[in-house]
Amino acid sequence: FQQNEQLHPGRYQTASNLGVLYKKWDRFEDASEWIAKALEIKPGGHMGLGDYYLRMINWKAEHARAGGLPPTNFLGVKYTAGPHATAKVANREYVETLIKNDMSFADAYLVLGDIALFEDDLQTALRSYLRATQISGVSHSGRVQRVYARLEEKMPDQVHAAQTEWPNQIHTEFNTAEAWLTRYQEIEAERIESGQAVDFETMREATAVAGLQAPVVKMVTYDEQDQSPTGRIAKWGMILSVLGGISLAIVVAGLFFIRRIFMSPKADAEVVLDR
Repeated sequence: FQQNEQLHPGRYQTASNLGVLYKKWDRFEDASEWIAKALEIKPGGHMGLGDYYLRMINWKAEHARAGGLPPTNFLGVKYTAGPHATAKVANREYVETLIKNDMSFADAYLVLGDIALFEDDLQTALRSYLRATQISGVSHSGRVQRVYARLEEKMPDQVHAAQTEWPNQIHTEFNTAEAWLTRYQEIEAERIESGQAVDFETMREATAVAGLQAPVVKMVTYDEQDQSPTGRIAKWGMILSVLGGISLAIVVAGLFFIRRIFMSPKADAEVVLDR
């Protein structure tokens, strides 16, 4: 890439690829330099993310320099300012796309949770906060409690009893989806190595032959008869959207957007708590 830059200076693809490469090597200062150059050439943004990819890299660079969590999220909003402050300046589409590009970036899930909470999308907010904690090990219990408080407004006297079961249910979704993803990637790699086609249709057939069942998401809700926490099965898009971007075949399948999973029309729509 460096040689290509010397031979053909000022190309967006070269600057962008160098930025991504340095980022993968955890050389965030160099990555920031090249992604910034890419944005100068193409102000529309890196991978349809505006400047969010650059903001992520700069946040990671600050994290590395400080040896700990910066005082602000990757959008520059202080964590102590609360979810509403983040939601007011954030672009949900960019955040979701950023998660697809880097499924290990915990701060993006935290920001998505803030946006979802602000939008009263409580299913997504709860999952996003728990996923951020699962990745980073940093507790976001205060924000999770805000979700519970909002749920309690909708279901008085019912939420507290479920505060243990719901996180367990959601973490089971995460673990099941990660196991599914691992096996999916193994099948995909086997097909690539053997020279077989890899697209949505062929992968769907290959996973069916392998007996790989798609995970499901259960909506966090209550049974109105016995007031016990239950999980109603949502559209099979599953929690991989919260896990982020994966492979070309899954991109084609459109399984990434949390909003589409939890907010899309379904037969059992009444179980969505935040409507």
